Amino acid sequence: MSRFPWAEKRQDIKVTWADFYWEICSTTLLVFKPDLLDIYPRLVTLRKKVQSIPAIADWVLRRPQTKL
Repeated sequence: MSRFPWAEKRQDIKVTWADFYWEICSTTLLVFKPDLLDIYPRLVTLRKKVQSIPAIADWVLRRPQTKL
């Protein structure tokens, strides 16, 4: 496996850099406004899609929690 999960040749989940960027930004935005995505189910689905990549899912579980 590559250090970059999106660089894998065989990948069942297709994501773009914009998808990754949204996931990162939304993580921060949700800290400040937890109901931000309540009326945007497609954006919730996109976050789940990115977070379902095994390398990303592993990092989300073990990353340090930072207070903002």
